[in-house]
Amino acid sequence: CMNSIKNERSTTKIEHFKSQKKFPKLEMGYKNLLVVCKGGEGEIEDLQHCDTKKGDDVISINPLNKNCERLVQFLADGTVFSDDPTVHVELTETLNLNVDYLVEERKTILDIVKDEIVSIKAKGTWNRKMLEKEIEKYQTKKDGKYSKYCQIIVYYLTKKLNRLN
Repeated sequence: CMNSIKNERSTTKIEHFKSQKKFPKLEMGYKNLLVVCKGGEGEIEDLQHCDTKKGDDVISINPLNKNCERLVQFLADGTVFSDDPTVHVELTETLNLNVDYLVEERKTILDIVKDEIVSIKAKGTWNRKMLEKEIEKYQTKKDGKYSKYCQIIVYYLTKKLNRLN
């Protein structure tokens, strides 16, 4: 979901990318363990997302694969989707990444960045170098963490940059 997580046990849990139930031999495999948000744990199923919603289902996108983000796209309203039909189902149904509050938060973050870009453009400084600098800023960890919902911003700015070609 790209929400920020804190290093606190009360707000995080360990996800097994491949479930313990279906893949017992991978239960303690380092590359199978991820620290994730609670994903609406304790909420009704429609409000759950990420690992909480996924449960024991198997998904094809491994978040540890640096190229997985290439399969994920965003609309200006904060909705996540993929052109790959399997990945699209995994994002929208298995992981429920279009649950209302995630969509709203992604849209809010994107709107803030859009306003910043418009402000910079009004000053006459909007160009390829500025967009590349902004993309790099959101692709770089600060204090060991990425910005909340950074990938929707990177996606948006990259589309802007590609239009300059």
